[in-house]
Amino acid sequence: MTEAAVLGLQNLQGTYDASTATPHVTVNATNGPVTFRDHASVPQAILRVEDGAGALVAEWTESTVTVGVAGSVTISSPGAGSLSEHFGSGSLAAGANGTAVGQSASASAISTTSVGRLSAATASSASAFGVLALASGVNSLSIGTSSDATTSASTAVGVGAQATTSTNTTAVGAAALATGADGTVFGASASDGGNSSCVVIGKSASATGVSATVLGRSSSAGAHGLAFGDLSNAAGGSMALGSGSESLVNEFVAGATLVAIEEVYFGRGKTSTAASATLTFHSTGGFGLDDVGTSVVHTAGPSTGDAASATWSVQTGTPGVSSSTPQTLTTRLSISDTAIVIGSADDEDVTVASAGGKIGLFGTTPVVQPTVYAVATGETGAKVLLANASATAANNNDLLAALIIDFQALGAVG
Repeated sequence: MTEAAVLGLQNLQGTYDASTATPHVTVNATNGPVTFRDHASVPQAILRVEDGAGALVAEWTESTVTVGVAGSVTISSPGAGSLSEHFGSGSLAAGANGTAVGQSASASAISTTSVGRLSAATASSASAFGVLALASGVNSLSIGTSSDATTSASTAVGVGAQATTSTNTTAVGAAALATGADGTVFGASASDGGNSSCVVIGKSASATGVSATVLGRSSSAGAHGLAFGDLSNAAGGSMALGSGSESLVNEFVAGATLVAIEEVYFGRGKTSTAASATLTFHSTGGFGLDDVGTSVVHTAGPSTGDAASATWSVQTGTPGVSSSTPQTLTTRLSISDTAIVIGSADDEDVTVASAGGKIGLFGTTPVVQPTVYAVATGETGAKVLLANASATAANNNDLLAALIIDFQALGAVG
């Protein structure tokens, strides 16, 4: 130590000993703090500490504290727990392997990490990051100011995010709330409403029953419901797909007023070179002995008031010339409140395939095909009915024969 430095220490209560193998300064500060002050007109290092080779160990200036050179020095502030570290006024690292950083930060259990003013990780392997962040569940994680992860395996990320009450919950987003067991919530102010096994994604999205799945801003679903789309709403046991769509209990609804679904394709896409496979729609079948399956009802949308009825139609393609152009669709069956129309200008055939099938016209009870009629040999089947004055038995017989032949051709009689 230089003479000037020694003189600078003369006013301290302590001693300077240069006679030993390791010269040192001992300072007794029991009468007050020891102050190092830079009186130079130009700011400079206030205190510099060097090792025996003159290499920098530490340096204090008015604005910077430098410790060693890059990669050469570490800083340690051991906590109360084994192998723990704490940094910050009032910080506490009481658990083994814990780390607490920030004013009054606390890492009080084994293998915990707490970073931020008044943050706390109080259960084993918990981590809290952010002012007032709390991770009090085993293996929990909270990130963000005032975020809380208070149950086992819970995760809260975002300002005010809460993963509490039940285990295995995840809440991500400002003020997101996941309190139902095994719940997952993503989005600002989104919530599972305390219902278990829910997935809720979207700002202000919510679940109102267990096992609900919700995706979309301000969307909502009841128990076992699925709501997919902005502002969609699905009641319990139903599905609502599309922005603004709504479904009641046990309904499936796709589309809404502002987002209409006007054409639906199933199978291999809208078109495909491998589209020859048959597509079959099924309703639920019975199970077990003599159990009735589910009936199927197809409905056209009901009109209101005295408006004309909507029409239910069946269309198929009309063959044309050889080409790769899709065939034009033609209505083969059309049903409304005023008419049932079968066929079109394409001269379709209509067949009742089963010989045992029944037909009833104009409200009569359907019957099977009448027994076989025979036309006697010699009857020509004339279709002209003579006037009364000239009518003959032969003419009448021919006319009846013609009717029988025509009905047989139609399959109406045998």
